[in-house]
Amino acid sequence: MDVRKLESQLKSEGFSHTFVWQDGPNAHYPDHTHNGLTAHIILDGEMTLTVHGKSQTYRVGERCDVGAGDVHSAKMGPNGCRYLIGEKQAAALSTGGRTHRVKTRRRARRQSAPESTRS
Repeated sequence: MDVRKLESQLKSEGFSHTFVWQDGPNAHYPDHTHNGLTAHIILDGEMTLTVHGKSQTYRVGERCDVGAGDVHSAKMGPNGCRYLIGEKQAAALSTGGRTHRVKTRRRARRQSAPESTRS
């Protein structure tokens, strides 16, 4: 997958901040919220996201958007998960949470995750 192209796509949709994040096997983020809309595009591995009590697993090439203020939790798969995150500030929001499929052409180069944790 072409991470730069995906970042450009997110920026064209109004996501002002994008970055690649990586979590280890079975990492878990308990219920939390974000001030703005967040997009997650899976680059490697898988993530099970629970929003409003409904769980869905996302794999390579899939995208899930989580709406501002939506309570959600995330659990990474047995091989961890590497994903591109886009953040859109609440003032810039025009739509709620959506789920998309991103076409996979090739895998992106492996990148290291920052030291701090986020989802």
